[in-house]
Amino acid sequence: MPRLSDCVAQPLLLLEAAGGAKGMADLMRCAAAAFDADELIVVDVGGDIVAEGHESGLRSPLADSLALAAAVRSGIPTRVLIAGPGLDGALSSTEVHARIDTLGGRQVANLTSADAMPFEAVWSWHPSEATALLAAAALGWRGVVETQRDAIVNLTDASTRVYEVNAQGLMNSSLAVPLSSTNSLDQAEQTLRDRRGGRSELDVERHRAAGERAEVRMPTLESLSTIDQYADRAQGRGIDALTLRRVAEMLQAIDPSTTAALRALLAKQRPDNFRPPLYQVAR
Repeated sequence: MPRLSDCVAQPLLLLEAAGGAKGMADLMRCAAAAFDADELIVVDVGGDIVAEGHESGLRSPLADSLALAAAVRSGIPTRVLIAGPGLDGALSSTEVHARIDTLGGRQVANLTSADAMPFEAVWSWHPSEATALLAAAALGWRGVVETQRDAIVNLTDASTRVYEVNAQGLMNSSLAVPLSSTNSLDQAEQTLRDRRGGRSELDVERHRAAGERAEVRMPTLESLSTIDQYADRAQGRGIDALTLRRVAEMLQAIDPSTTAALRALLAKQRPDNFRPPLYQVAR
């Protein structure tokens, strides 16, 4: 975040989730008072925030649902924007659009290269995936992308659209409802576990981190053959590009130092393919 804060003109604040929705709502009210703000805008890239909770592809609803619950609870007028429906590889664009329609949502913007260009250099180092794909789409890239955990995302002209849905209406029909009264992150996590058959995205991340930390690998020149072979197979499946997160995942270069080394390696050895946040598979 400190590095990212140098790249944006607006103040960048970290919302601590330890106090659950109640604690986050208090922080939002404090921030609004400090910056003399009279409105909250909750922005979700991909659209998981509109999920009802039963969707098979839904992987990580906690952060989105907690933020929505806190924003509505804060009492500050709240807007909810969904950018790039389907770009996070969880809910499909069809599912997101169906929910937007059900909620009476409307398109409010269409992102262009002028919106994304000021932040283009960020993707040379920042690990974001969904937001990075939104930027790539706004910059004009089109094609089929394989993201982390083998998810497939298609960047089209529709990927740059931004929609607005009513915050209270969404709140009333989403996983945010049971989170509204939580006063700790543990309570919020357990609440969603109980609602989703014992599943928690934080449990998944804990297990992944515990396993991956023992197997982190520094990429070398030999890693290039692994990437080349995988890229050839991916191209045969109709894939046009991999996200850099997917390449890092594939090579187990998943901590900051190994990820940075991977990016440097690709920039030097595969400059025609290395197009952050993407690695184009065509050679």
